[in-house]
Amino acid sequence: MANIEKQQYWTQRHEDWQRSGLSQRAYCQREGLSFPSFDYWRRRTRASVHVVPTTALPQTTHQLTLVPVQLDVAPCRGDIHLRSPAGWHITLSATLDHTILSQLLSQLP
Repeated sequence: MANIEKQQYWTQRHEDWQRSGLSQRAYCQREGLSFPSFDYWRRRTRASVHVVPTTALPQTTHQLTLVPVQLDVAPCRGDIHLRSPAGWHITLSATLDHTILSQLLSQLP
């Protein structure tokens, strides 16, 4: 199984676990999964979020306004790049769990 396939496999397992309401260990036991592998891939997926610092961001009093975008649902091979007019830039792994991405974006002001 290629690395990207492993990430997709474990991302799906993590989503299933979150919906299950079970502890991680109980979920792994029920599904016949190795808990160390489950935990390794959970931590690895989390660590794939990278914030790229930019130089001297201008101070602004403007509120951040999110605008609707159209997403391509085809499999993505690259990173996700978010850039603001104010100058900040965030790079996310394309394999990032959509739940984590949603939580991250919900924290923006």
